[in-house]
Amino acid sequence: MAGIIEVCVGWILGIGSSYVFRIYDRNEKKNNFINGIQAELLELLPRIVSNVYVGKRETGKLNHDVLKWIDSKGIPEYTFVKHLLSYPAEEFSQALAIMRSEKAGQRPILKMFNVDYIERNIDMLPLMDEKIQLVTITITNRLKLVNQEIENYRFYFEKTFDPESCKTNLEIINTNIEGSLNVISRELTKIADKITELLLMIEEIKNIKPSTKLKRLIRNLVNYIKDK
Repeated sequence: MAGIIEVCVGWILGIGSSYVFRIYDRNEKKNNFINGIQAELLELLPRIVSNVYVGKRETGKLNHDVLKWIDSKGIPEYTFVKHLLSYPAEEFSQALAIMRSEKAGQRPILKMFNVDYIERNIDMLPLMDEKIQLVTITITNRLKLVNQEIENYRFYFEKTFDPESCKTNLEIINTNIEGSLNVISRELTKIADKITELLLMIEEIKNIKPSTKLKRLIRNLVNYIKDK
């Protein structure tokens, strides 16, 4: 009888240790992936917000709502926006006029947006919750669309230096440039909101207490053994 018990205990421990090792390995990969996503998006977000600001300013659409949105992102380079939003209406309008005229007519040089870490490790995405998967894929897909529009913008931007472009053509080119800037800034606004959403979800995962994680592990282990 004792021998049978020992065999059963050994069998359970064998299954349990194998399961725990796989879970540990899976969690390590998941945590590394989460940290990589977080680092990449935290680096990307300021660039996106900066491009929204420039795009809105260049197209004359920089207003109170846009500045309030920029302030909500907490980007250190744009801490001045919080002070600006506290100005009385008249002073705010004057400051906004100055900001709109800043570098007016000087077309910005836009760079492509890449999420190299996420794309290199895209096979790790199934380890994440479905909502995180969906938001991550949404971000990467929209960035690809933005990059396509940046290519259009660059094409028209280069045309402004063409000595053969007549006045009529330049008007059309500038209209196309403004149209591209509108699309880019609008899409980047949506992407920045998705990045903020994803970063918040990552923070929630990181803030789960170790005791809660242990309880989940034990519960999953019991269910796993039952299935066996």
